[in-house]
Parts: sequence; C-alpha cells; structure tokens
Amino acid sequence: MPEPADLDTTDHNERDAASIRILGFFLTILGVLVLIGTYSAIGNMHAVIINAVSGLVLTLIGIAMLAFARRGRKPKSK
Repeated sequence: MPEPADLDTTDHNERDAASIRILGFFLTILGVLVLIGTYSAIGNMHAVIINAVSGLVLTLIGIAMLAFARRGRKPKSK
C-alpha cells in the first residue's frame, strides 16, 4: 500500500481560496445578470437605480473575493 502524501492538515489556505473563488464567481455572474436585467426596468427610474446599485455592489464584491482568493492562493515565502 502506498504511503499517503505528506499534507499539512493545519494549513487550509488552498481550500479556503477555492471556496472564496467559487463564491466570487457566483456573485460576479449574479451582479452582471442583475445589471443586464436593469434594462427591463427602464420605464421605472426608481427600479433602475436600485437594480444598477445592487448589480454594481454584487459585481464589486465578487471581484474583490476573486482578488482575495488569488492573493490567498499564493504560497508564502519564508
């Protein structure tokens, strides 16, 4: 039976980065879809403002999570 790989079970950076990356993709896509859906509410200015702001916030949070996941994925030099 082969020996298991030497894994550091106390360091969860890669797993956390993968989870944050998935959430970042989800929020970015959701924000873009909300921004696209804003065009269906063109007649109602209040709805356009709410949709545009919420779409931008979701997109920016998603992009920030993707950037954070990329930064957390890099190995730390000692």
